[in-house]
Amino acid sequence: MNANFLSPGDIGLVLAALLLIRASSRLGMWAYALMALPGTAAHELAHYLVAQLLRAQPSFPSLVPQRTPRGWRLGSVAFRAG
Repeated sequence: MNANFLSPGDIGLVLAALLLIRASSRLGMWAYALMALPGTAAHELAHYLVAQLLRAQPSFPSLVPQRTPRGWRLGSVAFRAG
């Protein structure tokens, strides 16, 4: 098996995930936020870990969606630069 190519099953999973994300965006923000939760958690955890490495005193990541003047924020990490 060549590692550079996706198998038909992998392509099917990717397409199914894309279809679910597209459908959830039409169902409303909360359905979309739920579908995006694993990616949002990984993204915010990366921010948290980098802030920890830089000793920026991060708060624990928030994964509760919040409305902002520019749209929705699906997650956040606050920190203080030293």
